[in-house]
Amino acid sequence: MPLESASTCLVLLGASEFPRSGQFQDSPAFLAAKERIKNWFTGTLGLREPDQVLDLFDTDLDPNSIHYQLESFIETRRSTLTDLVFFYVGHGGYDIANGGFLLAIRQSRDKNLGVSSITAKSLGKTFATLAHEKRLYLILDCCFAADSYGAFFQGPIIDTITQQLGGALPTKGLALLCSTSRDEPAMIVAERNITMFSEGLDHALRLGSASINKEWLSLRETGNLTWTFIRELNRDAAVRPEVHTPIMPGGDIADSPLFLNVAWHAKGVKKGYNIEARKRDIEQSMMNNNTDQTLKLFEGFLYDFDKDRRHTGNKVLIVSDFNELEGGKPQKEAWEAYDRYKLDRAALYKRIMAVMANVYPRAGAPKVKAFYLSQQPAKRAIACCRDVSKKISAGFSLQNISLELRLGEITAVLAENGNGKTSLLRILAGDLRHDTGSLDYPQFARGNQDWRAIKHLIGYVQQHLYPWRGNRTVRQQLQYSAAIKGITGKENDRQFDFIIARLGLEKYKHYNWNHLSGGYRLRFELARQLIWKPRLLILDEPLANLDVKGQQLFLNDLRSLTDSISHSMAVVISSQNLNEIERIADQILFLRKGAAYYQGKAGAIGDTHIYRCYEIDTDHHHLAMQQALEGLDIKEIRNDTFYRLIYSGLELGPGPILAALIGHGIEVRYFREITHSTRILFEND
Repeated sequence: MPLESASTCLVLLGASEFPRSGQFQDSPAFLAAKERIKNWFTGTLGLREPDQVLDLFDTDLDPNSIHYQLESFIETRRSTLTDLVFFYVGHGGYDIANGGFLLAIRQSRDKNLGVSSITAKSLGKTFATLAHEKRLYLILDCCFAADSYGAFFQGPIIDTITQQLGGALPTKGLALLCSTSRDEPAMIVAERNITMFSEGLDHALRLGSASINKEWLSLRETGNLTWTFIRELNRDAAVRPEVHTPIMPGGDIADSPLFLNVAWHAKGVKKGYNIEARKRDIEQSMMNNNTDQTLKLFEGFLYDFDKDRRHTGNKVLIVSDFNELEGGKPQKEAWEAYDRYKLDRAALYKRIMAVMANVYPRAGAPKVKAFYLSQQPAKRAIACCRDVSKKISAGFSLQNISLELRLGEITAVLAENGNGKTSLLRILAGDLRHDTGSLDYPQFARGNQDWRAIKHLIGYVQQHLYPWRGNRTVRQQLQYSAAIKGITGKENDRQFDFIIARLGLEKYKHYNWNHLSGGYRLRFELARQLIWKPRLLILDEPLANLDVKGQQLFLNDLRSLTDSISHSMAVVISSQNLNEIERIADQILFLRKGAAYYQGKAGAIGDTHIYRCYEIDTDHHHLAMQQALEGLDIKEIRNDTFYRLIYSGLELGPGPILAALIGHGIEVRYFREITHSTRILFEND
């Protein structure tokens, strides 16, 4: 029997940060993986949170409290629950003395690792006791072959896990879908910031397979399809997932129907042969720059509508060219190469749409054509300030700031407090008049500039959010904001639905301001500015009131929306969250005493330095560090507020430094190079 929304529950566990462990590396990719899988279960399958979803990912609870939460969740739903899906993403390991195989959580500590983590044995007892008559599906996206525990692998790990979960296994069946075999580590796809397995699983669930002629996919078929997508997305680096099930009285549930096969379902009457709907799906995928999904939808489109297979050759060439293009995709810091990449991608989009128009010419030219066929420069200047100065107080002024803001770019304005960040943003937003210099908005006005009209086109989110007036719900407030900007009728409804879905705020749309937490107030304020499609968005310290998870989600949304083909915008953001900001910023403006101390590409910081700089967290005195590093090309060791900074010659990399420190018994809790980071700007005088 397939999963049904009314009788299925989902438990999510894992962590993206491991603050108490030195051997488990933090990664936002774990959070991205969890969100992808959770979104499928809540969005596609329709599970309701918190009624049917227990999200313990990144929880600070200890193992006993996690077990209590899990037990309470299952116990209160036993009468209606038939299927329980448990998804874990993070690090796996072993502590033979304290429970064997384990799943790491935020509370995991290197000492007594098994006691501070969730062991498979304890998890098995909980499931066996409370979910004894349910179907249980365990999906584990973690590394079974962690280096520090390799010596303990005496036999097949999956068999070990199965044994530890055994005893009184659920009588309805147990199935295990794992990200890797016992011989390979789980992988993270750094360029897409997600785990390899969860990305493949997400594709399998969302896209299905037209070659599997079934309405429903079993867990085993889903695992095989996940492997297919992993290979397509990662080529030589692909790691194969595995499905394992113990021998059960009721048969092997890994072969039972489970997930809807979207590709098979698409052949039905509702949408399968509605060519306009299928074309819109492809166009929307292009607008989101989801090249993998675009190719899958395009191949399915030709399979169903190109009856005489005239375009098979075109399809093969386009897919091949896309794979080659994406395989060599440059980083955004490589400006010229990245601009060429975007133009090449646009040309491939054009080829896809030309084929679709040829297959079904009555459909005419797609409405979204202009967005990605334009051969104009990818980044047009939307605002330019030249030598702008402003006296703020008797002892402080902004001095000769020159800045160009371009569509599709995020500009980060960084500085310590009191150095002019907010004043500069207010000038750009039109809230504060500059004294000297020029400020122009070439995309907004020509000739004489009407400031009132220009301000009407700029979105501005201030650091301190003011409560929305009245007692309107979120939906009413956002649609009102769009209406006063001229977006009315059905377009108003469509824009509201799009921005709410894009920011994942659907379930909060009937709340009012007083019911929202600080993090959600910020996200809805962002939605209120985005709903009317500004071309320039200014954000003053938006991360200040967000937790780590909220910051990651917010910045991911911001980067994606800025890159939008359908409506790109220029973004200016001020912040003191350096690590997070420099990951998404295209250019950096660093202010010191009201003047531009550094201005340029985010990846070019430190290119002219004659030294390298490393940041380290240790309790050892700097004299002990000097002794440990004697003989290496060390220029200086400087004490900072929280860390120590090691300045070295250009040829000295991090390896010899770490080896020397550890070899002399120096405990290193944290270490990274900051030569090319915005962090170094706060240290240089």
